[in-house]
Amino acid sequence: MRVHITNTHHMIGVARLAQNMVTDIATKELGFREIGVFQYNDKNESKSSLIARFDGMLAGVELGM
Repeated sequence: MRVHITNTHHMIGVARLAQNMVTDIATKELGFREIGVFQYNDKNESKSSLIARFDGMLAGVELGM
């Protein structure tokens, strides 16, 4: 079974450092797989664009793996 961890990119300061440290430990030492999440602030983005973005983030996640 694969275990995934999210890593929010484009954060700033200590929050970014902590997130990256936890993700590094989880992926390198525990075998987790990273799901990269990028922050966007576009209130006018269409629903189909949002769905495509989520599909891209979850493309590496497989059922039953």
